This record gives sequence, C-alpha cells and structure tokens, in this order.
Amino acid sequence: MSVPSKAQRRKAYDAFQEQEAGTPSPHSSGVPDHHHGQCSCLWGRASLERGRWGLLPAQSDSVCLDRIGHWSFCPVQIQACVRPRAQKEGKQMSLLTVPGAQLRYEVSGSGPLLILIPGASGTGESFRPLLPHLTFHSQVVIYDRRGFSRSKLDGPQDDTHRLATDADDVRRLIEHLTDQPAIVFGNSSGALVALEVITRFPERVMTVVAHEAPAVKLLPNAAHWLAFFDGIYETYCKEGVPKAMHQFASGTVGSLDHQVIERAMREYADEYTLSNATYWMEHELRQYPRVELDLVALASCAERIVLAGGRDSHDQLPYQPNKVLARQLGLDIVNLPGGHLGFLSSPPEFAKELLNTLKDDLI
Repeated sequence: MSVPSKAQRRKAYDAFQEQEAGTPSPHSSGVPDHHHGQCSCLWGRASLERGRWGLLPAQSDSVCLDRIGHWSFCPVQIQACVRPRAQKEGKQMSLLTVPGAQLRYEVSGSGPLLILIPGASGTGESFRPLLPHLTFHSQVVIYDRRGFSRSKLDGPQDDTHRLATDADDVRRLIEHLTDQPAIVFGNSSGALVALEVITRFPERVMTVVAHEAPAVKLLPNAAHWLAFFDGIYETYCKEGVPKAMHQFASGTVGSLDHQVIERAMREYADEYTLSNATYWMEHELRQYPRVELDLVALASCAERIVLAGGRDSHDQLPYQPNKVLARQLGLDIVNLPGGHLGFLSSPPEFAKELLNTLKDDLI
C-alpha cells in the first residue's frame, strides 16, 4: 500500500501557501492555470496521490485543492469527478461483528479516516463534544470499546491478551471502513490501545496520537503507582464505584479534570455509566498500567507517532509516562489545551490544536 510521505504532503501544502500569498501558482510550470497538461499541475499530482488513498478521485488533472480539508473542482474537468470512496457525509451508526463482541460505532464527516479511542469511560460518547469541530476536516469514527456501553460481549473473552484484542478491534474497524491507512487518536487507556495498533498493524496506520497513555511501568517509581491502583481496586470492592472514582481522580488528575469526572458521573449518567465504571475497575484499572510497551516496534515507526499531553497536566501522573517514552523514541511532546480530559473541558480549542498537529495528514 503506497502512502505519500509527510514530506511529499508538506511540499504540496507549502506550494498552496505560496499561491495564497500571491507567489507563482503551483499550476505555473509552463502551463496556464486550469489548462491541465500531462502531469503539469502540482495539485493534479497531489490529487492523484489522494486518489490512491481513496480520499479524492484518482484523475490526476481533475481536482485542485482549495484549502486544507476542502476541495474545489476544476471547471474544465468537473464532469470527470466522482464521489470519493471515503467521503461519507452525515452520521452513520452501525454494529460491526468481531470475534467475541459486537462493536457499536458511528461515522460522521468527510476526509481522512480518524478513529477516536476512548479511555476509562470506554464509550465514544466521551468524544461527542469534539465532533462538530473535527468532522469538517476528517471522517471521524467514535465507538464503544468491547464490554462498554452498547458494544456487547459475545462469547468467551481472553483477558490475558485484552489489550491486543482491543487493538485488533480497531484494526477491524479500519479495514471495515476503508482500504487505506487511518489516523488513530487515543486518550488514556485508549492511547495504550492506539500504540498497540501501530505496534501490531503499522500498515493500517497513517499517524497515531497517544494522549497521555498510562504506561506506568516506564516510570522509575512504577511500584508506587501500581500499588496506588491496587488500592483503588480495594476501595471499589469494599465501598463501591463512587468512592473508588473519587480516590482515583484525587490521586491522578488536576482539580479541573476532577470536576469534569465528577460532573460527568453526576450529570451525564445513563444506563451504562455504572456498568462501564465497573467493567473498567475489573478489567483495566490494574491491568493496563502494567502493560509493557514494545519499544523496539514503536521506535521503528516513531515518525508516525505523536505523543500528546495536557498543557495543564505537566506535573500530574498521566503526563509522566510520555516524558519517558519521548526520550526513548526521540520525540517531542505536543501539548494540547487542558489537562488529561482537555477534549471535554475545552473541546473547540482542543480540536483546533489537534487538527493543526495533524495538518500533514489532513492535506
């Protein structure tokens, strides 16, 4: 599968910026604008590449990019244009049958495929505040991870390989929706899943954004934090979910995120809230922080990994594993608005900076 490099996409974008600034048009290589000769148009070549991704028609001289995420069709060739395969307008809700589960997912928007992987809540509803700000630029997929909300379990589960199963679910979603690589964003536990996806299925991923993955075993004081999570589980067993969630939030995130968690539990509770929290306590709270990342595999595709953190969470636990991982992979951390849950506390700002981070992939 041939995917244009970021350098190739950046070259096309830089040419566009020059055109916007009034410098020579990318069409000006000896051929007047919109007089499309054999491979004379830089935008034609760009659209040919995007046609290979399934994002634009594959006629090299039929489409000119107008601005990031949007396109205007050349009047000379407009009759040649067809609806792109991956541009599905409007909201789509469906179920995907995977081994051992029924995944509930929703698709909206147009453009490159962007899958959002939720963390502890397990439900795609966590990302709904982001959708109005992302779907103008990408085809966004939100989904409930297996065992959460409407993604019902169906048959025996292999809890010893649960992270690998979560990653395989994402791979199946990508393959179900497109034959091209996808952008994968994950927050918290979902960031661990995202890193596992690119580790196991690098050919299915264009870029991974791992937002504060709780890879606690990377930390020098890992034993302290693993004991902390074990203590939360004990509280859950003895005193129930609310007390355990309060203990978790108090010890891991800042005051704003703590308020976001408690408000969500109080104001946005539905028939799945308690069962989701219970499932997370049983199957992820202790297990996912103990995951050991395949650093060799991640290093081999580091140029396609974005490590993201909250601008307001530098001194909090969720940010710390990315500091270690960034050093080991030779990457910088991209700071996004808010803290661990910035996509809930500041959705417009978070989406804007996430799109800016992904601009090479959204061209």
